[in-house]
Amino acid sequence: MNLDYQLDGPDGAPVIVLSNSLGTTRAMWQPQIEALTAHFRVLRYDTHGHGKTTKNGKVTLAQLGEDVIALLDHLNIDRAWFCGISMGGLTGLWLGRFAPERFHGLAVANTAARIGDQASWLSRARAVRQEGWRWWPPERQTAGSPTRFARRRRRWSRRFVTS
Repeated sequence: MNLDYQLDGPDGAPVIVLSNSLGTTRAMWQPQIEALTAHFRVLRYDTHGHGKTTKNGKVTLAQLGEDVIALLDHLNIDRAWFCGISMGGLTGLWLGRFAPERFHGLAVANTAARIGDQASWLSRARAVRQEGWRWWPPERQTAGSPTRFARRRRRWSRRFVTS
């Protein structure tokens, strides 16, 4: 298995696969783990070129989806729930199209049916490296009140997991 992954939660619980967004690692899901493991066995992984998973050549959407299937096979998981955000959501759309029998259901957030071309992404990355986030106002770069943000996130996470 070429993907670095982590499996948390009780043996025998239904499995939920969490797929991260572009430029993040499986650690992005850490705030949800406590609530999710009360109900699920949580499988998180680093996609190619992210975290501890190396990039092997050009990565395609099909490869991202096939990676999830290979990971499920590697762990002897027949069916799972899936939740992906942004690029992870796009992976989920591929899975829903090409491997629906492997999933009880899919949740995709902040995603689209296709991702932009490589030139657009490279242009955005270059702009951020050269100019920083100056176009994003400082008051929008923080949570305002970290305490209030953390409280809302915990409340939202509990509602999301239990409903």
